[in-house]
Formats: sequence, structure tokens, C-alpha cells
Amino acid sequence: MANPVEPLNFESIISYAIGDATLFIYIALIAFSIFAAKVRMPINAYLMMMFVFTLIMYFALGWELAIVVMIFVAIAVTFTIIRGFKQ
Repeated sequence: MANPVEPLNFESIISYAIGDATLFIYIALIAFSIFAAKVRMPINAYLMMMFVFTLIMYFALGWELAIVVMIFVAIAVTFTIIRGFKQ
């Protein structure tokens, strides 16, 4: 019997398109950075976009570098909150 079709299986979609999940993540990060620079996105919106992308990739592919990115985003958000309290 054939396997059921899984349209939201990111790992198989990525392997068809690029070949390696890690390479896909780096290409996507570069593409998102270029898009953010082109539309002059504020840094807070860019960091939130990267945070959501990192969460999706962490849960879908188990990307280990996601923890490091989450720590950097947490530090940036903390500095933004502290800067808001100072003013």
C-alpha cells in the first residue's frame, strides 16, 4: 500500500528544492535579509520575522542553531524594553 501524501512535510519539500535542510535555512535567511533591506524594514520587525522563521525551522527540522538565534533575539528584545523604560 502506498504512503499517504503529506503536503506540509517541510523536510521532503526542502530536499526536493535544494537538497539539504541546513543549506535551505541559510539561503532563506539571506533571502529574508535582502527582502528586509529592500523594503527598509525596521529592526524590530526584522527580528520578529527571524524569530518566527527560526521557531518554524526548529520545530520542523530540529535546527540546532535556533537556540543561539533565540538567545540573540531575547537579548535584543530585553535591550529594547530597557531603553523604553529609560525614556
